[in-house]
Amino acid sequence: MITFNKDLKYITFAILPAVIFALLWSIYDHSIPAADGGAYFFESFRYYDRFVSPDQKIPFFEGFIEGIWKIFSDRPWKPISFTFFGVPFLLISNGNISFSLAALAITTIVITIIYAYLLLTLCIERKYAALAAALIGVTPSVQAHALTNFAETAMLASVFATIYYMIKSNFLRDYKNSLYFIIALTVAITIRPVEVVMALILPLLYFLYRGKKKSIFSVHDFLQISYICLLSLTILFICPYIAYHTGVINKIFDQGVDFEAISGSYLLITITTLL
Repeated sequence: MITFNKDLKYITFAILPAVIFALLWSIYDHSIPAADGGAYFFESFRYYDRFVSPDQKIPFFEGFIEGIWKIFSDRPWKPISFTFFGVPFLLISNGNISFSLAALAITTIVITIIYAYLLLTLCIERKYAALAAALIGVTPSVQAHALTNFAETAMLASVFATIYYMIKSNFLRDYKNSLYFIIALTVAITIRPVEVVMALILPLLYFLYRGKKKSIFSVHDFLQISYICLLSLTILFICPYIAYHTGVINKIFDQGVDFEAISGSYLLITITTLL
């Protein structure tokens, strides 16, 4: 992890150019992103709206509980976790759209640069890692995606974090870094499932292969991993299946099926199974 005496100055050097550029862009451009970026933020604002009540008829606590519930049970047109990330910034700014977009963009850029730096320090000197991370932070693929509220910069940050903690976990023998690896991998997959699987499939397979060669992982471990993956995929695909067939039942029989209750039940089943 970061040792502040050695790394803080290098991290500051690495993030400064990218943050300055993003700040200047955000100061002069207050437009709401178009295409997917705008759609993602619309969903973020919709979730935020669940937390607060304009007419103050709902107490704050009840609104907060409903907001948390809706984040887990109500999925937008693209059911990815990136739509949740804008909610905290909307809450602390009282719904200020310009501030929230800028804060979210700068946060994802900073996290991307920090993990790029940490990952690079595993193979090159800190000063060169800081320079390389600074260059990564000002590339159009990082800046443009973050400033237009696309999910790719957050995905890149989580992929960097996943690979970093995977290496630091020492083949899952270090508990703390193994936990961080699992969290980072989970966040990455929920942001962009297909792209993340394509980006991480080879590193993960090599990681498992090396662990097997070192006699750290056994056949039983591989069977457990396969079982968990299949179970997770089954749970993941159940939700749209239920949603589709509930809609069909509604249209055919006109019985007014309570999809809210069904989706709530699905959420509880999912949490209980994964725990």
